[in-house]
Amino acid sequence: MNMMNKKSAALPLILLCATPALAGDSFSEKCPDIPSCAKTVSELMGQQYAYDVDIQGKMSATSGLLITRENAELLFTDMLNINGFTRVPLGPLGTYQIMRQRDARDSTLPIIRADKNTKPELPHNWDLYTMIYKSSHSEVVDELARTSRSFMPANSRIIPSELSSTLIVTDSALNIKKLYEILREIDQKPTPEFLRKRAKEEARREAERAAERAEKNSKAHSMYKGDDIPLPGQIKRDSVEPTPAALAKPKSK
Repeated sequence: MNMMNKKSAALPLILLCATPALAGDSFSEKCPDIPSCAKTVSELMGQQYAYDVDIQGKMSATSGLLITRENAELLFTDMLNINGFTRVPLGPLGTYQIMRQRDARDSTLPIIRADKNTKPELPHNWDLYTMIYKSSHSEVVDELARTSRSFMPANSRIIPSELSSTLIVTDSALNIKKLYEILREIDQKPTPEFLRKRAKEEARREAERAAERAEKNSKAHSMYKGDDIPLPGQIKRDSVEPTPAALAKPKSK
């Protein structure tokens, strides 16, 4: 009898442990498009979504890919990302608005701060964030920005501020995580050789800009060369019309 009770007690435990492995529905069936996927994620995560009625977008997946509570946000934000959309938090917790990424970059995105010793706290998804990275050395902020652009998508927003020794980056959480690890490595005190090279490079660029301005001014002046166009305050003699009295005066023989 005791053995039967032990077996009976063990049975529900086995079923309970097996349930999570069986949980989840086919991503392809539950997420054929963005609105359907928003509804699925809303039911799984208890979240609410607002979006334009004309929103469209799809993402293909193999039949074996399941959408669960564990991966719902990652899959859904990836689906939004590849279609040029993102979700932006609204007032109530767990409420989001789906909007185009180009518009979302100018909205009230979450802001996180980081430095070489403070890692940004970011989720593992494709939501947009703005990171304010505090550099250890103001002299290298421009260099950090130039290097960052080589590792980020073309539509990333990367703004250096040498005055405050900060680098401001707006992009997805996953991309910012990747970029942070790079920034930690290259955020170093500049060597004298680096500063000399930078000064020389800046002088070269300024010389090129000055040459371009001079060339534009030269072309502008060449357009008005000669007597074709009178200067301000000047009138060409042959352009003066005769007065009525002059026209009435008889010509001398």
